Amino acid sequence: MPGNPFIGRRESVGVGLEATPGTTVAPQAWQRHLALTLDPKTTVVQNLSAMGRVEDINDSAVTEEWVDGSINGKVTDITIGYLLANIFGVVTPALHSSETIVYDNTFTVASSTLPPSLTFARTNPVRSRRFGMGTLTDLEIDIKQNDWVQVTATVTAKSGTTSTETVAYTAENEFTSKHVIIKTAANLAGLTGATALQVKSLKLKISRKTERFTPVGGIDPVSFDPNSWGVTGTVVMRYTDTTLEDIAFANTAQALSVAIVNSDVTIGTSAHPGLTFTAPQVRFDPQTLDNKLDQTLSQTFNFHAELNTTAGYMMQAVLTNIQNGYAHV
Repeated sequence: MPGNPFIGRRESVGVGLEATPGTTVAPQAWQRHLALTLDPKTTVVQNLSAMGRVEDINDSAVTEEWVDGSINGKVTDITIGYLLANIFGVVTPALHSSETIVYDNTFTVASSTLPPSLTFARTNPVRSRRFGMGTLTDLEIDIKQNDWVQVTATVTAKSGTTSTETVAYTAENEFTSKHVIIKTAANLAGLTGATALQVKSLKLKISRKTERFTPVGGIDPVSFDPNSWGVTGTVVMRYTDTTLEDIAFANTAQALSVAIVNSDVTIGTSAHPGLTFTAPQVRFDPQTLDNKLDQTLSQTFNFHAELNTTAGYMMQAVLTNIQNGYAHV
């Protein structure tokens, strides 16, 4: 018998770090989402054998099952750490300067070990399921004028198992465009004293493509093997000078920092919740000029980060909050 229909707001999505890849765990945090897809996928082989007739297909079979989707929501100071732990791979906590309960969780790329996998839990009035071996293939930070700072995570995972969930949203700090400072400089040391860019919008995308592996004799993937790791982005500004235009045209490397810090909130004694991305070496593509006749001209730059062998990384993120690291349950 059909049940009652419900709207998307009735759904909840949770996330937890797995101790063993593919062995599902209870959610450690629940994401306040703005959009959600976790759709079942299958690989189907068709039987094209001839049977003395002109019709082309006479049967089919499922050989593989998994889910793909994306989660979009506001960046919050606790839950974002679980996504960062998976896309980067390594998290190192340390007490924030002069604090006793505030931590700087530094996320760096895992080059020699597999990143920790995630369990995604999706629950609604019709069904609750946990999807193990969750892996992010893209993490995009979206910053726009007069808006919340948002994150979109593109995920893939195993097909899932039925679960029973107790949804519990905890208080978290959020960020708007007024909490963001974006800087470029000739090198990392120059970022501290650099003047903030007057940005209209910025998108920062971390990508780590994966290869789904389902061996002969199974139907569920046993691994989502990580491939190369990279960072790209797009920044839009008013066209008021040629500084970045000239840097981009000359292909001159720049250090970049994107600091998202909610200075309206104090945690611990005097710290503020925040998330800062730092890239010691980025290259900007030549600008695209948006020259509408009746609007202020805007310049758009695409960019990509490069591995800086002196600093030892392409990008790192520091998440300041009251959580001492991100570990599996």
